[in-house]
Amino acid sequence: DMSKLYTRLIAPDLPEDERTTILQEVKSLEDKLDNIKRQIRSQNPAYANLTYPEIITYEQASKEFVKSKTAVFTFVVGEDSAYGFALTGQGLKVYPIPARSDLRLRVINHRKAISDTDNREFQSGRELYDLLLKPGMVEGIKSLIIIPDDILNLLPFETLLTGSQPDDWLIKNYTVYYAPSLSSLRELANHQNRNNRAKPQHNLLAVGDPYYGELEDKYQELSTKAIFKDFYALTDLKFYRLRYSHEEIKRISSLIPKSTLLEREKASEDLVKSANLSDYKIIHFAAHGLIDDQKPARSAIILTLDNDPAQDGFLQMREVFNLRLNANLVVLSSCQTGLGQFIKGEGIEGISRAFFYAGSSSVVMSLWTINDQVSSQFMERFYYHLKNSEDLAQAIRQAKLEMIDSGVVSHPYYWAGFILSGDGSTRVFRPAFNKTLIALVMTFTGLALTAFIFRKKVFSLKKTR
Repeated sequence: DMSKLYTRLIAPDLPEDERTTILQEVKSLEDKLDNIKRQIRSQNPAYANLTYPEIITYEQASKEFVKSKTAVFTFVVGEDSAYGFALTGQGLKVYPIPARSDLRLRVINHRKAISDTDNREFQSGRELYDLLLKPGMVEGIKSLIIIPDDILNLLPFETLLTGSQPDDWLIKNYTVYYAPSLSSLRELANHQNRNNRAKPQHNLLAVGDPYYGELEDKYQELSTKAIFKDFYALTDLKFYRLRYSHEEIKRISSLIPKSTLLEREKASEDLVKSANLSDYKIIHFAAHGLIDDQKPARSAIILTLDNDPAQDGFLQMREVFNLRLNANLVVLSSCQTGLGQFIKGEGIEGISRAFFYAGSSSVVMSLWTINDQVSSQFMERFYYHLKNSEDLAQAIRQAKLEMIDSGVVSHPYYWAGFILSGDGSTRVFRPAFNKTLIALVMTFTGLALTAFIFRKKVFSLKKTR
């Protein structure tokens, strides 16, 4: 089966002719899996509702998503024309935006600007703001829901500039989160708020710092190109250890009670699949991500590679669909987990979509390769704000604002890569009443009541006399 083939592929000393034969077998199995997937799409209502949901009407969207301080921006990008749709409390506004070729060039140039740490010129962000958001903005808006299309799936809108200064980032004035579509967002919210939903008993499952065996110890220069040849349509990835991922999961687990850690050899595909995943509010992966734009089903989170023929260590998108989650949030703190194949009207068919189907209402993912030390610091601040009962969109915004104000990691390359997709209004941790405060209030209430009764008795005695 597929796992056994992958386990054989990652052997560093595998003869080239045998490697070629195995890759052909994998492709043959994938064709069979694609046929099964098409049957599931046509026969499984749950898959259809989330992946290709019933179209939501204007009235439904206005009622369910548009609040006084929320705006929904939906984009449709075509070859010859493209449009933005801004839905606010004042109604729906439709306006033209640049068509595909022009828009792609603008987004690519802006991504280059925000990923170059030596660059301090971000005029492209101002131009994109004027084209994409400004026509639909109204006064009083504080929260933005972005439904991107085509190349806009790779644009962190938080980095658009609302003013003339080079640091007038959009994130400074608005919370921002994304969704595949409003129809999908409604399905995610309904799934999370259903009456029969069992409440998870644990807060966090953190999986990170996986052990890559010989690829980590002896063959540090061996890469995905050497192992898979041209099988994956991606840039080269080396299996180096993400050393700060150990620190990352340690720190966040110390912040969040009722946490479980799986690291090094225990950060295995087998242990992840055998865990009671539906009993966790948050599932966090700090590992390499392997993304294939042409064959999304191959996309994977690379866990421990231990030569186990039953589980190859590649938690692929096709396997994520089979997980059973009940999570408010899945965090993919790994390389480029937000990328995927474009599907008309539904955004990117990345690995995040598979986690939505598996049962998570939100996913935090990355749009580009992020330094694991910076990622560790970002995640610690994100979880700090989550713990303090902020909703997901506000928690990720506060973490980004702290990095912007830090001076050291204020460049957008460091903070803009992580985006939130799904139900950003979710509040994972509700504020707990302070027991000491309750005791003090009860004490003072008791004293006040005693004083009132005492005064009433004294008054009665005086009146009797």
